[in-house]
Amino acid sequence: MISSILPGAMATVAAMHVFGRMTRLRILQTPGHTPGHQSLLVTPAGHQPVILAGDVWHSYANFKHNRVPGFNTSRKQPLASMQRLHDLARTTGKRIVIGHAPEDFAPISQNRE
Repeated sequence: MISSILPGAMATVAAMHVFGRMTRLRILQTPGHTPGHQSLLVTPAGHQPVILAGDVWHSYANFKHNRVPGFNTSRKQPLASMQRLHDLARTTGKRIVIGHAPEDFAPISQNRE
């Protein structure tokens, strides 16, 4: 298996298929929803970079008020993950895409080549 020989190789291959050639993909550890939850920092060539937050937030209300759903595995970890992604977006100018906010997906799919 490629991933056991070259760690991260499968993520790179997957990024090329989903986002196009010359896409930079960085996996961010964002525990809280689950202990091993991850988000993605995606920088597609020629397009606006985005942070795919996954389940860090479940709605814009949670995003706006940093609310932690009761079914998360922790309260402290998701708050730290939320802050990390807010800080990353603020310092890099990257847009945060919330995993369960349907209105976030139309602009992304329209930008695909």
